[in-house]
Amino acid sequence: MTKFTKYTCFVMVLLGSSYNSYAASFDCKKAATLVEQAICSNQKLSNLDQQLATMYKKALANSPNQEALRERQREWLNLERNSCQEIACIKDAYLSRLTELRDSTMSMTKQSISGEYQRYYRGKPDKDAATLTVRELSDDRVKIKGNAI
Repeated sequence: MTKFTKYTCFVMVLLGSSYNSYAASFDCKKAATLVEQAICSNQKLSNLDQQLATMYKKALANSPNQEALRERQREWLNLERNSCQEIACIKDAYLSRLTELRDSTMSMTKQSISGEYQRYYRGKPDKDAATLTVRELSDDRVKIKGNAI
């Protein structure tokens, strides 16, 4: 099937199906491109778009270089997502970008403080000191257990 025929079929599927507008991260009434129209008319793509918007905001908030992240997002939109001609391509582009953002967000987060702690005296563990066990919980809370003399 030629590229033109694939493109024509893609448009016909979009226009021929009953148009349901799902909640995307952008205003579907202003959907200008075929990709945006596909996202607005496909619940799975719309869900991926929402997930990406949430992940992007989180990554942006934690990024030490927000402008580079914005530039990469624009690049992804223009060169990867918007170049798609088929639903499967759009889905793959979203899944790839979600993985990329998740990995970058995980590398930017702080290290865990969970572990066992013991007081040291003059470079050696203090045999009479208390020990603490610290566990990070959700909601930025910690659980601390320990003993003391």
